[in-house]
Amino acid sequence: MTPADRARSSAGGTVVRTPPKPPSLREEELTPLGGGHVGRHPNPPELVIPGNGRLLLNIAAVSLLSPKKPLRAVRMYLAEKDSQRYLVIRPCPESAEDAIRVYPTGRWYKNRWPAVVTAWANVVLRRVGLLERNRFVGIHDRRRNWLIFNLDRPLPYRDEEGPDPMREAVELWLKSAKRKRTLDIREAYEELQETWARVAT
Repeated sequence: MTPADRARSSAGGTVVRTPPKPPSLREEELTPLGGGHVGRHPNPPELVIPGNGRLLLNIAAVSLLSPKKPLRAVRMYLAEKDSQRYLVIRPCPESAEDAIRVYPTGRWYKNRWPAVVTAWANVVLRRVGLLERNRFVGIHDRRRNWLIFNLDRPLPYRDEEGPDPMREAVELWLKSAKRKRTLDIREAYEELQETWARVAT
């Protein structure tokens, strides 16, 4: 401590410390760690079908199909082999006759790619028989740039959600509401609410 620091310390009652000097590091001594969006996305490619005629491909699926530029459209194929059914998705030009156009979703995906994409594919999904909510994990064929989803191995729609009480309530209410008279919409809502409360508990 210098004499001036001692004088300030005795006058104000506080100890003044000089900041430590930074170590002398060279550029070649730094190891890059990378950011959250460097390299391939760690999650597996997934196809999500909400059950309303749409399909969603997650970031991992899109980054495999089109890592450098936005994915504009895909083609979908059905394959059956060894008693298994597979849905194959591959990128295609947006102007193709059988193209299914995809659109990025989310607020922040305007200037960032890859992104989660959604598409309206009601006709194709009905033809394949995918009318319920489903989620599939795919395998990427690097040589042909295909995403292959085994339709015989669906996963829960969302693992963190668990059972869907609202869906169960609607199904139970539809079974109990089969009668030979037309229900008022308010009466139907009341019955549905009672059924939902009973199932949720």
